[in-house]
This record gives sequence, structure tokens and C-alpha cells, in this order.
Amino acid sequence: MTAAYHLRLARADELRQLQAVERSAAVRFAGVGYPVLAEADPLPLETLRPAQQENRLWVAALRAMDAPVGFALAEVLDAHAHLAEMDVLPQHGR
Repeated sequence: MTAAYHLRLARADELRQLQAVERSAAVRFAGVGYPVLAEADPLPLETLRPAQQENRLWVAALRAMDAPVGFALAEVLDAHAHLAEMDVLPQHGR
């Protein structure tokens, strides 16, 4: 059985799509008492672009269309990798 999703590095032409994923994922915060998070702006392109260029930005993509449905952004702090952000479209979460 083939998995419906696969993980890969983000591509430069997907950064705006990833902002849309983040906006959609944030809507869930409104229903659990964090409306400020639900209304927050997504990560700016000035943050996503260097992460993509440095291979610190990964996407979960639908295998059939290779379309991003989620992403993870890593940062390096004190020489260790840390998960800085992770978002998934609500219909693909859980």
C-alpha cells in the first residue's frame, strides 16, 4: 500500500502556499481559547526563504499531486536542531 503523503524539502515556489497552510492551521486556535494566535500573521517570506535555501524547511505533500499540506521549520540553536514551527491543513491533520 502506498502512503498518501511523503516528506521532502520545500521548494522556493511554494513559500506563499506554506503561508496559506499556516493561516488555515491557525484557525483551530480560535476554538480552543487562543483567538490571538488564530488571527496572527503567518511567517514572513523573509523567514521562510532563508530556511528553504538552508534546507531547514520541510513539507508534507500529497503523493498524488505533490501538493504541500503541511510543513515544519527547523532552527539551529546552540548547535542543536529545534522545531520552530509546524503547521498542517486542518483536513489533513490528526
